[in-house]
Amino acid sequence: MIIDCHTHPPVSTSDGVEAGRKLLGQFLEAMSKEGVDGAAGSLSAPLYSDCHSHRQYNDLLAAISKPFEGRFWPMCVVNPREADAADEVRRCYEVLGIGALKLHPWLQGFSCSDQYMDPLYEVCAELGIPITFHDGSPPYASTLQCADVARRYPELTVILGHAGNNDQWRQARDIACEWPNVYLTMSGPSMLAMQSIVDTVPAERIMYGSDFGWGASGTVLIRYRLHKVQALKMDDTTRQLVLGGNALRLFGTRPQADFSSS
Repeated sequence: MIIDCHTHPPVSTSDGVEAGRKLLGQFLEAMSKEGVDGAAGSLSAPLYSDCHSHRQYNDLLAAISKPFEGRFWPMCVVNPREADAADEVRRCYEVLGIGALKLHPWLQGFSCSDQYMDPLYEVCAELGIPITFHDGSPPYASTLQCADVARRYPELTVILGHAGNNDQWRQARDIACEWPNVYLTMSGPSMLAMQSIVDTVPAERIMYGSDFGWGASGTVLIRYRLHKVQALKMDDTTRQLVLGGNALRLFGTRPQADFSSS
């Protein structure tokens, strides 16, 4: 089973639930045609253009994802600078059934080490919610800045969404070898970098991701990044873990939603 753990369905609150479900279905069908069986993802707009509407986007994502349980695992988005960010993550988990969080320090303009981030990390650690960070983009989203959260919160699962990209992959690789709560998503590094990661980092903490849905590159991005991972030299057990096993373990158990209070 192949699971893409880094996607962005092109859905907006202006689409509404019915149209949003249709768009998500088309999104997953496009991935299926490229050989991808399922995906985890977040909506893009609350990361940069609608940054104060995260609650509405989280509600929408939960609603449109429901028919696709077992194929799509939603990630909520919050604005860390807002006082209710930690409460919103808890609501997403306990009410909406969303069990993962996506943060983009570079676009959202926050530092991972700012004090107001601590309640967010604490609630994610308490509930077992993995955080995917966009990483590899200084000044706010350097790989070391994002990964340092894992050092400060060893009970928290930290996913580096681009495994350091092209310039900071060595840092991502070394950090993942040292800290057992750091996972790497192969969405950005070169073939040489990814082979070094596969040869060095425990196989249980490497995942495939395409960033499909971000920008206008279309399904070529799925094909390109999937083929890069498939071309790596690794044994069958490692291949199964990287292409889907690890993502299924992290995202596959969706919290039980309580829609009676939504």
